[in-house]
Amino acid sequence: MAKNNEFNKNTRVIYVLKIKYSINIATLNEEKDILKNLDNIAKWKRNDFEVNIIDGDSKDNTLKLILDRNYKFNLRIFVNKGTGDLNTDRNIGIDIARGEFVAIITADTVLPVNYLEKMDEYVAQGYDMMLPVDATPSNTNYWGGAWNYAEHHYLYDSTAGTDKFLWAEGTMLRTEIARKIKFPYINKNASGEDGWFGKKIFDSGAKIAWTTGTGVSHIAPSSFPEFWSQRKARSRGTVFMQYYVYHWSKSKVVFSALLRMTANLAMFLLQFPSLITTWKFFQKAHERSLKVFAWLFYANQVDLLGRFWGKKEGIQAILKQTQDYRPEPKVVQVK
Repeated sequence: MAKNNEFNKNTRVIYVLKIKYSINIATLNEEKDILKNLDNIAKWKRNDFEVNIIDGDSKDNTLKLILDRNYKFNLRIFVNKGTGDLNTDRNIGIDIARGEFVAIITADTVLPVNYLEKMDEYVAQGYDMMLPVDATPSNTNYWGGAWNYAEHHYLYDSTAGTDKFLWAEGTMLRTEIARKIKFPYINKNASGEDGWFGKKIFDSGAKIAWTTGTGVSHIAPSSFPEFWSQRKARSRGTVFMQYYVYHWSKSKVVFSALLRMTANLAMFLLQFPSLITTWKFFQKAHERSLKVFAWLFYANQVDLLGRFWGKKEGIQAILKQTQDYRPEPKVVQVK
């Protein structure tokens, strides 16, 4: 009996709470954006979640800023010291996620304080995936943000609930489904593949909720170089998808891209198509003013040139590479 009393007195009983949600944040040189979302997460009043940073080997102060904050929530940081792209890092995060559900986001996404409570409501109803359809830019005081806001609402307001709207900032889905599908390898610095990922989930028969009022936002490109880089990346992504995912021949991909490059350049030079697009977007703008109309027109013109240039870079890349290339990640946990 004495031994039992001694055991009870000196032994600490640790209760391990099951992790329900994994918040996976892919980063690469994100010192400008990374803290805003993490500071919001630090306000969450629960401990059944983890945050996984999957970094593509940033060369700026991204990781230092995170570590200096000394966050109290369950935080792990992984760095891919090998090769790969954004999707490689996303897949690393899917593999290491310990939650039943995983949110696969980028550093410029901002999750609200009550985000998990909102997710709880849909999980309780048996949903496998929750897409916040009204997740739009928070920085609409900049022309890039104003354009992203108007473009999002123009393209997606009428398509929520269909297979034409299958990804948004702050999407949460069942981890086991994410692991079965995974993101495709496309090429470094490409984007647009998340729609493919969402379509695969849709086709799998998963129960999907297109949610409103979730309060998720993101930080749109806030300088010309950022906006230009984003538009080029999305255009490169189209070329890479055809080659790496759909396995078109090089000649077919190049021919298709050249046709679209010609159309993009013609629309840029004529300007009239951009005026039509601007008017359509303007109907969904956050503010109806002459200044915003001018912003949208300017952004549309930059977008057309970005599409042209991105496809050119895509053609150059696939002519140098083969479909047999695969990334070779080397994951190091730093926290």
